[in-house]
Amino acid sequence: MMWEIFLSAYNSIIANKIRSFLTIIGIVIGIASVITISGLGEGSKKSVNDNLAKLGTNRINISTNYSSTITAKDRLNYDDEELLKAYDQIVNISPLRSLSTKYEFSDDYYTVTLNGVNEEADKIENLDMMYGTFLTESSLKSKNRVIVIDNVLAKKVFNKEDVVGEQIKLTIRGKEKVFNIIGVYENTSESNTKQSQNYSATAYTPITVIDLLLPNFYVSQYEATVKDINKIDEISDNVIKLLSIKHRNNNKYNVESVMERMESINSILSTLTIFISFVAGISLFVGGIGVMNIMLVSVTERTKEIGICKSIGASNNHIMFQFIIEAIILCSVGGILGIVGGYAASYIIGGLVNVTPYIPLLTVFIAFGISTLIGVVFGVFPAKKAAELNPIDALRYE
Repeated sequence: MMWEIFLSAYNSIIANKIRSFLTIIGIVIGIASVITISGLGEGSKKSVNDNLAKLGTNRINISTNYSSTITAKDRLNYDDEELLKAYDQIVNISPLRSLSTKYEFSDDYYTVTLNGVNEEADKIENLDMMYGTFLTESSLKSKNRVIVIDNVLAKKVFNKEDVVGEQIKLTIRGKEKVFNIIGVYENTSESNTKQSQNYSATAYTPITVIDLLLPNFYVSQYEATVKDINKIDEISDNVIKLLSIKHRNNNKYNVESVMERMESINSILSTLTIFISFVAGISLFVGGIGVMNIMLVSVTERTKEIGICKSIGASNNHIMFQFIIEAIILCSVGGILGIVGGYAASYIIGGLVNVTPYIPLLTVFIAFGISTLIGVVFGVFPAKKAAELNPIDALRYE
């Protein structure tokens, strides 16, 4: 019985190809939109989390809270390093001052963020040295212009990765400065390893060199690793307390962990993905209304056919199930095509914006389930109307 109903519904769909296509197009667009948005949103979140995790989940950043009133005595300085080193929860610590520089060539340039740090920064930032060495205590004391760059920048500038001993010219505040390359670290950031003209690199030089280039007795921030990230709240409170006592102020500092940054970014990305998915969901609802309207047109067109079926013994349930199954088949096919289209669109768009889409299998099943549910919900009314037709009136319909 059910097989006959299914076969009858299938034959009706095949017999009306244009109508069937118009019925599913809204579902295809809606499901494809949801899959694309979900894939890019989850992919962005995964990329950000992976990159932050590479920085070290036990890493914290200590900075001055500029949202409050700050005087000269409140700013972080180099004396704070010894104070923080003495705290038993701090493993490694480095002051950080950054300069935005350029490597210029022809009519274009690469942006290079030049981080002034000490010899412990490679441990804090989990840098994997490929060639040469990282900064040493002696390089900080000598104040020579030495630099550690990543392998991607090395390949772009010198067409090779092992560039230890080479020199690189960076434009700082309109003037070219020459740096001797002493080390090359591996850049594992997905977005930066892709060949892009607008490349942005991060390089490291002794903070004493930054002080010569940009004389200043203050530190932008300190980065550090801690023994137990699970005690981050306690560590943050103690660090702020130590600095507040030394600088004789009250709550003028921020301590942020990589974990907190990940949670904050995830929250923003999740909210954005949900909002855009909701907008895409509206197109699914509109698609469902389209299914209902075209099914109603189908009922009108097939009034005489319904009358004949009833006259030879087809029950109301038989007629109703046939139309519901037609709607389910159409919406399920639309869901499958939408999933395939969504996959393709997410990878095409992801390639343009340097994001690798991530589409969990659960999302695919949910999308297919929603498309099938739309067939049931929006197919019931036309099916009920078809089932309630009077066979005599239906046979007289012209």
